[in-house]
Amino acid sequence: MPNVICWNCEKETDIKDNDYGEHNCNLCGVPIDVFNPALIEPYEPNGSEGEEEMGKLADRAKEKSPFIKLEIGEETPALVYKSWKETTDNFGNETFRYLFDLHTDNGIVTKQLDNRSQSFAEAMDKIAFGEKVILKREPKLDHEGEPVENKSIWTVKKVE
Repeated sequence: MPNVICWNCEKETDIKDNDYGEHNCNLCGVPIDVFNPALIEPYEPNGSEGEEEMGKLADRAKEKSPFIKLEIGEETPALVYKSWKETTDNFGNETFRYLFDLHTDNGIVTKQLDNRSQSFAEAMDKIAFGEKVILKREPKLDHEGEPVENKSIWTVKKVE
């Protein structure tokens, strides 16, 4: 039997695809549910589905995820800065984990960002717990001011 590929880190886990139930990825720790396909009822459209429903599942999964993931150039909605702690990332590197609350229509979701950057830590050190912030993932620039391919920096700004 093949192993399950984690939806978050996109790597093969130690979980077998017939080991039905709730699990956590052994690599990144996110929850993974393995379903028995024989118990899933086939989807039969009834014609009432509209285009406005498309993308809601992906949006909801992103909202519920504990991790902040952004593409280069994207920014978060307003987050409430909760705390930080020193921890080890999935690759064994020492890092800082910043915790935030995101207020959604479905309640409050705690989000986390692992970041080892000294400049990001200095920027976060100027923000008090409980303040609202927006995080942005910006392109890293070389010494000539040109974007470095696939490299980025995280920035933070207070919401006034």
